[in-house]
Amino acid sequence: QHLPLAFITGAVLLLSRVLTSARTSFYLCPFRRLTGCPCPTCGFSRAFMAMAHGHWAYALDDCPLAVPVFGLTLAVFLWNAGALALGVRVRRGPGLALSGAFILWMAAIGLAAMLLNWGYRLAMGRC
Repeated sequence: QHLPLAFITGAVLLLSRVLTSARTSFYLCPFRRLTGCPCPTCGFSRAFMAMAHGHWAYALDDCPLAVPVFGLTLAVFLWNAGALALGVRVRRGPGLALSGAFILWMAAIGLAAMLLNWGYRLAMGRC
């Protein structure tokens, strides 16, 4: 139960640490290649790499939404890796049940945050 999330989040965190922006100076984003402007998710890779190397101020300036997403990724990794290391199966209790309405609200908030982050990047001249 914990292995897939520990593996995925661990791989993201490890790649963020191993890769440097010097190696990824080219743009993989098709939206950016076509328009010259960043897409709503542009900047997350650079910000994750920056945070993994201790450059939090740069990450916050470049892509503010990446900071809480990085923290969530780290928390999910630690939670699942800890459960694997201890050999326990941690289950969500009834107080943490996720209703359909809650999931819909979280998706709406996430989309709004993504659009605000994109607007910030465009306003700061990241085009």
